[in-house]
Formats: sequence, C-alpha cells, structure tokens
Amino acid sequence: MNDSNNKKQQAKYIIFTLAGKQFGVNIQQTREILSSKELTLVPESPDYIAGLIDLRGMVVPVIDLELRLNITKKANSYSENKGVIIIVELGDLTAGMMVEEVKEIKELHQEEIAELPKLAQKIDRKYIAGVGRTEGAELLMLLDLKQVLSSDEMDQLQELDKNIVS
Repeated sequence: MNDSNNKKQQAKYIIFTLAGKQFGVNIQQTREILSSKELTLVPESPDYIAGLIDLRGMVVPVIDLELRLNITKKANSYSENKGVIIIVELGDLTAGMMVEEVKEIKELHQEEIAELPKLAQKIDRKYIAGVGRTEGAELLMLLDLKQVLSSDEMDQLQELDKNIVS
C-alpha cells in the first residue's frame, strides 16, 4: 500500500535547457519530442513565434520559449539551429515549444518540488509549477506549458493557423 501511495506522489518530467539553464515540464503535458525541423517564418508575427512546421500534414506554430519567457541567452550558448521542439496540446491548439536540448526524462517525488519563493515577484508566476531539486546543486524551474500563453495569444495562434490553411 505504501508503494502505490508513493507512485501517486511522483511524476515524470522532461528536463530541457534554455540559455544553458535546466527547466522541466510534466511529461503528461507533452505529445512528442522532435529533432530540429525546418521552420517557415511568419511575417508580422509576435517575436516569440519562431515559425511554423509541417507535422504530418498539420501546420503547427512553434514558440521560442527563451523569447516567450524573456530568458537572457548567454553569448554562444547555442547555435542558430536550436535543436529540439516539444509538441504540446494547448486546448484546441497543437503547438511546438522550441528548446536548446532535452537532457533526460526524470521522476520527481512530491518532496523534491518546492513552490516558487515569494521573493521572485518579478516573474509572472502563473506558468511556473514549482522548483525541482536534482541530485546536483542546481535547481530546475518546472513549467506549466498550458500557462505559457494567454488565452488571447492562443486565439492569435489559432487565427494564424486558419489564415495559413485558407
């Protein structure tokens, strides 16, 4: 009984990097992970839209998470080709989240996840699910990808998708 109780208090997270720092997202929020794909640029789109990809006949917008989360890049932290796209379902919208690289899939227990300290008031906290502790000294920010975009931004992306398909 204790073992099944333990399983309820742990979840698998995809650990990835942005600007050289580790982040995580609950694997249940993701659909698949893709290697770098050719992006089609969209004129006059928001800065954080990296472009569009063709995912088995479906047009999918790709969001540059570094730009969307306003994370400052280190000089030469990665090449122009960022490497990995995590596909997520955001309600009726399928979108890609561009990251530097996926490091691993890791189980985190509930006691390894802490709330974001109130001191971090500058950060828009709605998309931060918590702070994870790893074996090393580095903490990792756990993101709720469903909260990365506002409902207005999701509507804009759906409009973009409709305009491309029409």
